Amino acid sequence: MKKTFEFILSIIILFGLCMGLIACSDDDNVTKSYIELAEHSYTFPIKGETRILDVNTNVQNITATSPSQADWATFSYANGKLTIATEDNNTDQDRKMTVRLKGGGDATTTFEITQYSFASSINQLGNDTKLTVKNGTASSQQSDDSGINETFDGDMTTMYHSKWDKTGLPITLTYNFENISTMDYILYKPRVTGVNGNFKEFDLFVSTESNPEFVKHGSYDFKGTSSVSRINFTTSIEKPKSIRFVINSGEGGFVSCAEMEFYQKVPAEFDLLTVFTDRSCSELKAEMNRSKIDEVPLEFYRNLALDILENRIDRKEFRVQEYKSWIHPDIQAAANKTAKYSLRDNPTGIYAQKGKDLIIMAEGIESKNVNIIISNPQVAMGGSSYFLQDGLNIIKADLDGLVYVLYQTDTGTEPAVKLNFVSGIVNGYFDSQKHKKEDWATLLNKATFLMFDLVGKYAHMTFQTEAYRQYTPDGLALINKYDDLVRLQQEFMGVFGTNREFKNRMYLLGVPNSYMYAGSYHTGYNFTTQSMILNVNQDPANFDSWWGPAHEIGHINQTRPGLKWIGMGEVTNNIFSQFIVEQFGVETRLSRKNSYADAYQRFAIDGEPHNARNVEDDVLVKLVPFWQLKLYIHNVLGKNDFYPKVFETIRNNPNPETDGQCQIEFVKICSDVAQLDLTDFFEKSGFLTPIDMNIDDYGVVRFTVTPKMIDDCKKYIAEKKYPKPTKDFSRITDKTINDFK
Repeated sequence: MKKTFEFILSIIILFGLCMGLIACSDDDNVTKSYIELAEHSYTFPIKGETRILDVNTNVQNITATSPSQADWATFSYANGKLTIATEDNNTDQDRKMTVRLKGGGDATTTFEITQYSFASSINQLGNDTKLTVKNGTASSQQSDDSGINETFDGDMTTMYHSKWDKTGLPITLTYNFENISTMDYILYKPRVTGVNGNFKEFDLFVSTESNPEFVKHGSYDFKGTSSVSRINFTTSIEKPKSIRFVINSGEGGFVSCAEMEFYQKVPAEFDLLTVFTDRSCSELKAEMNRSKIDEVPLEFYRNLALDILENRIDRKEFRVQEYKSWIHPDIQAAANKTAKYSLRDNPTGIYAQKGKDLIIMAEGIESKNVNIIISNPQVAMGGSSYFLQDGLNIIKADLDGLVYVLYQTDTGTEPAVKLNFVSGIVNGYFDSQKHKKEDWATLLNKATFLMFDLVGKYAHMTFQTEAYRQYTPDGLALINKYDDLVRLQQEFMGVFGTNREFKNRMYLLGVPNSYMYAGSYHTGYNFTTQSMILNVNQDPANFDSWWGPAHEIGHINQTRPGLKWIGMGEVTNNIFSQFIVEQFGVETRLSRKNSYADAYQRFAIDGEPHNARNVEDDVLVKLVPFWQLKLYIHNVLGKNDFYPKVFETIRNNPNPETDGQCQIEFVKICSDVAQLDLTDFFEKSGFLTPIDMNIDDYGVVRFTVTPKMIDDCKKYIAEKKYPKPTKDFSRITDKTINDFK
């Protein structure tokens, strides 16, 4: 019985083993479904890219889905190839996406893609190290909240300022350091608004741990500029202990500073010239191809090279440009005895966005002082300036604004610099010297910033983009008209042919405050005036039509002090206004207001001195004699070089010591230039009437013309034996010119 049981059990076990073998054999014959990729994660550059991946699979109908449902990447599968297409990453952050591939059966796999952002590629780049100032001392300060500590607090809105009583020059500013290995350069950042105290001449002294005594490093002159200025140390300063500035002169007799920054250079991680033709990184070397670009170690430069190779971005019009040097307007203002022309002669057509990195690659700067300024559209000429160096420049913009290159020198003959605005938004500008009439609408329609630049040969206008669209159908015609306005004034003041031509443009700027005014480096026009300023076909019946801008530009061109003595601040600029409206075929204000009759009554009949009233009184009456000289000598006698020669004589002569002497000298100069004895005319115009009184002309000044000064003037003219005019032209007007011929 027992043997029978063992036999049956053996049969059952054998049967089970056979069945197990059969089952194993069946499983081996069934193929598993699978989807495989070479990697579990992939990275993509900032710029959109299409990439094809090999897929190892044994299933069909593969689909790709993402739980995030992000739309910046698309996927398609066919014949063992997965195509991934990404869009440009214009955000400030890297972005990631988990992707699931699913096919027939249970086949599935997941992988991750990451697309870099502009910010992350920048973070790979080395930037120079800003050194920490331990403390500082100043030999003079106005108050506790304007001490030297304000110059290393990282806040551009605070500043150091010397005493307002202008005492204490030279001013000494000393900065102390500890545990600093090397120092390579210094950036001086002037105040954000105003110019008082901007550094002029100073000496720099250095103290090190190995040599604690101060040693003079050099003498400098920043010329009172509002741009950031840089001091380079040819050889790094080893273990600096203190840096001392001894400022001998500053703008307005003061010394001020918003920030003083000290830097250590970071060695370059990558040689730009192995890939690009120069450090602007705007052109590839001839031998560069995709495979070589893929070997570039830094994402930022790799993407930049791919942009160029594949023509992804148009960098020819505005992003990459050469910027010429311009003579500093202060130099020409001093030579021509005028106010200051433009500092904005190099528009870029780029605008910066607050809080975002503005990346600029530069070539040709070397040791030159080249800055950019991000202009503030709400604060006239306000803005933030930043120093540029060759190669990489990373700037964190602290406001939204148009970008201009500040490259002013003593001569304006230095070689151009080449800049590549890798980032920033293209806004464009219109330049009459390189664009055509039909380009105006195209460029203006593409502009996206609040303001837009219209550039001519003699004038440069920056006004609201929408206002241009509303009032300026023909930008070329408008800028040509303002070019004429500026050129005509310059011709009238005799700068052409005398080696005095202004190299800078006249800058007209739309502003949110005031009405119309003339300031340093610009004339300003309230946004409410744009319907007039931007309309080339202005209504002549509008009292302010061309008179307004001609008046403000005339302020800039006033020759001082010889034609701008006290009381003439709002008078002699209107010689230009009269001339412009006459040239443009508009009735002059003197005719409209009957100022000729008022002037004759006041000066010739009542015997009132020409300068006996303050600026708030009728300035047009004071203007009459100046314009009558033009009407008679230019229009009647045909001597159109009269006023140009008067201006040139005033420029060449030493400045009179007093305002009264300026008036007397003007009488003598006019007689000499006209070769006429103009004594009678100037007597009837009140110029040769004694006066001794305070005149309020944006400030009160004593104005004196004595009987002796008058007698001496008459004697001077009489000795020249000039003939007298054939007619008494003290009653001449715009409408009676022919009566005097």
